[in-house]
Amino acid sequence: MWTNTGEVGSAPRSSSPLIDVEAVSDDDSDTHNSLVDREQRELYEAAKIIQKAYRSYKGRLQQEQDKERAAAVIIQNYYRRYKQYAYFKQMTHAAMVIQNGYRSYCEHKRFKKSQEAAVCIQNYYRNYKEQGSRGSREGTPASGLKLQKERAEKEKQEDQSVDVHQKSASQGASSTSTGLNSGHETSLDC
Repeated sequence: MWTNTGEVGSAPRSSSPLIDVEAVSDDDSDTHNSLVDREQRELYEAAKIIQKAYRSYKGRLQQEQDKERAAAVIIQNYYRRYKQYAYFKQMTHAAMVIQNGYRSYCEHKRFKKSQEAAVCIQNYYRNYKEQGSRGSREGTPASGLKLQKERAEKEKQEDQSVDVHQKSASQGASSTSTGLNSGHETSLDC
């Protein structure tokens, strides 16, 4: 590229080895100076145009990258928001399951307590009814347990007597069937 030192009457220096400024005659030096200045101005203008186009291109690239970055940030924000919402819903559901389980447990516990109370009241009432309102202190809870045990033993004895009657009836039926087979032997024993 040509450089001009700014001195009047001096020949421009060339950084390019293709054109030797010293070899040009003095006549041609003015003409050559004007050509060199014109070429230099054209090169300078061309360089400015190329630089402007390159900077414009780089600016557009930067704008596109900025837009992509902004879009990515928006997408990431929405995704994070969605993940947080999904986590919130999961935790809400888990809390509801735990709460329902606890309420069910408490209700079951309350029901069992009231059921036990009802059984206790029924036992007291049965004991009272069995005593026939004798007016003694046998209607107390301790005597109620005694009566309960007595009632359970009584039922057990009744079940055993029913079992004994059923066994004796079944044995009697089997002995009659064996007696039919050996009928003359049993008649001699009578």
